[in-house]
Amino acid sequence: CRIQNDPWKQDMLNATRLNMWVQERLKEVKSNPPVGTYSRRLSSPVAAQYYQLDSHLIPQVDYMVPGAHSLPFENLRETLQCLLHEYGLDWELPITRVNSGSGKLTASDLTQVSKDLIGEVYAADFEKFGYSR
Repeated sequence: CRIQNDPWKQDMLNATRLNMWVQERLKEVKSNPPVGTYSRRLSSPVAAQYYQLDSHLIPQVDYMVPGAHSLPFENLRETLQCLLHEYGLDWELPITRVNSGSGKLTASDLTQVSKDLIGEVYAADFEKFGYSR
């Protein structure tokens, strides 16, 4: 019995398909922006759109609440250690490489159209977390 690989996942390894997917999804997000507070979004008619793909497209600023800490992934180990120390917790993030990353796509595979849409849809994220577009 041979199990067939998911063709969608295989296709995502193609830069052209990746850009088509990014542009289609972000145009949907852009055309149906969530309005109001988090609790209002849960009951809004666009809630299904907002929470599509297991909520992977939700801007990160929407998860921030007063007093929350954001830890940049680029130096997660160091910033997490500082935060743990601040709270008097003695724990260290183990170094474990779980996903070796079989894909070969990088940000350089995104077209300018895709990058512009990402910058527009996630403008608040870029601003809040100090990233350049």
